[in-house]
Amino acid sequence: PMKRIMLLVALLVGAGWLAGPVHADGLALSSSLFESVAQAHWKEARDCWRGSARRIPSAWYRRHLIAGIWSAAGRWYPDDPEAPYRMFALALTESNGNPVKVERPGEKSYGPFCATVEEARDTSRIYRLECPRSRQAVVDRLMEDPEWAAAIAAGTLWRCDMRQGLDEVRGLLAYKMGDHRLADVERTLAREIPPRTITACSTWDHYESITIWLRCLRDRLGADGRVTPYPCACMPSGAP
Repeated sequence: PMKRIMLLVALLVGAGWLAGPVHADGLALSSSLFESVAQAHWKEARDCWRGSARRIPSAWYRRHLIAGIWSAAGRWYPDDPEAPYRMFALALTESNGNPVKVERPGEKSYGPFCATVEEARDTSRIYRLECPRSRQAVVDRLMEDPEWAAAIAAGTLWRCDMRQGLDEVRGLLAYKMGDHRLADVERTLAREIPPRTITACSTWDHYESITIWLRCLRDRLGADGRVTPYPCACMPSGAP
């Protein structure tokens, strides 16, 4: 029965019944808060983060990435006010929001969410998103169109959540690791003495450190949308 329910949900999402944009009073305020948190991150990351994580996308790219995340979270996760922050944290763990290109043996991924061409094509087909035909055109759009890249990421993340029984921890790790590696890591942790759960893996630890950072920035935001002046006060131990 559970598999049938999940299949029905997936079909309804694919048809757009459960994935339409959200419109409600108060969304403008929430959207403004999310944008303020995102911009506060990039402002402080330049001085607080290390290495390549200090690289900041252009103002144009930041603006459109924020808009894309907000819109995509509203479509695939309409009842979850934390979904934009989950997606933003995912982007930060992948690229700090930059349009990166990873082309090494066994991994070819592109854009702020490090999506593959295959993921972009599959998610576009399932959710009826526009998608270029040629491989290079897909790569270019993932790199150059942050709003489209966010839609691809949200749809792909939702598919991962569905495959993991709507478990958002495993869903996010499946996005980052792939289903097979996730299962391997989980089995390895379970064999340890004492056994450990999947949240003990370094990939989750890194992601969780970023969510702690974002929650702290959100707590420090004043009514004027500015963060209280305590540089790097939100840095958790596992952050970049």
